[in-house]
Amino acid sequence: MSTNHTILIADDEANIRRVLEALLQKKGYTVLTAENASRALEIAQRETIDLLISDLIMPDMNGVDLLKRVKALQPHCALLMITAYGTIRTAVEAMRMGAYSYITKPFDLDEIEATVKKALDDHGLVS
Repeated sequence: MSTNHTILIADDEANIRRVLEALLQKKGYTVLTAENASRALEIAQRETIDLLISDLIMPDMNGVDLLKRVKALQPHCALLMITAYGTIRTAVEAMRMGAYSYITKPFDLDEIEATVKKALDDHGLVS
């Protein structure tokens, strides 16, 4: 399966990045990873990203601010927020900023896979 879609994962937890990267590469996506929001922004400035998967809480910038900045750079990009610290308030804020969905950790890999596919499909990015 080849999708030709590029997904950027921004999470300060190395294990989360590795698990998501392995899952999404297995499904045929090109996957880029960033250990913090600053690195994610550097990547988004030079690469076309179809989907950003971002943690909410990172040391240098929160995920909502990252969503805003990536959306300004790449308006077509679908956005997916993941967090271990889910609240209704942060979920609403993320969705207001353009996040497609909001998933709490620990997450189910099947849920991530289905949400990624649906986000790309709903944004007209499925090949």
